[in-house]
Amino acid sequence: MTRETAARPRRLRPDLWIFPPNRLAAGATAWLLLHADGPVLIDPPAAGEHALALLDSLAAANGRILLTSRLGHAGLAPIQAVLDWPVLVQEQEAYLLPGNPALQPFAEELALAADLRLHWAQGPTPGSCVLHAGGPHRILFCGRLLLPAPGGELRPVAGATTFHWPRQLRSLRHLSSRLADAWPLSIASGGASVAAGADPLVPCAGPLPGTGPEWEAGCSL
Repeated sequence: MTRETAARPRRLRPDLWIFPPNRLAAGATAWLLLHADGPVLIDPPAAGEHALALLDSLAAANGRILLTSRLGHAGLAPIQAVLDWPVLVQEQEAYLLPGNPALQPFAEELALAADLRLHWAQGPTPGSCVLHAGGPHRILFCGRLLLPAPGGELRPVAGATTFHWPRQLRSLRHLSSRLADAWPLSIASGGASVAAGADPLVPCAGPLPGTGPEWEAGCSL
């Protein structure tokens, strides 16, 4: 058993779990939101015994799996073996999972509940998306749109897997304007890690990181 599969999910709040990084998903972090309309698994965690036991305990619930980008697709199969839930994916990346009957593609936005909405936010990949949980949750699950920096803050990062950097910055600006009435909230990144000792939930009073004037030149490339 590897350290990854032996690691345990951690409950941060009554409505929120965080999973250890998943090497099958480029070391990304998965989250589990316990919503009144049913749990939402944001990206597949590593399929270790503790993660699978937690998910199995919720298998009978009316839950959903969200793929925030194509980088998490490789870890989906072992999770679907436990959870017979619909899989939400932005339509530009649905073709990467042919023959998966659980797929539910969406285009630009999709309301899952009155206080739960998906937004297409391309840039990290063509079909990257985020989930905003309002109401009592007040969390933005941003996938790889914002990644942890060494000091614990979040910022957009142009990396080897980035699909389109200017579109990523434009996605951030558009999303920030869409969330104008949602501040303050906490941001849950799907990035590979957080700084040692840092809170994995990063408070944000608005606007989103990466939307200030210092980023404007990148938007116009």
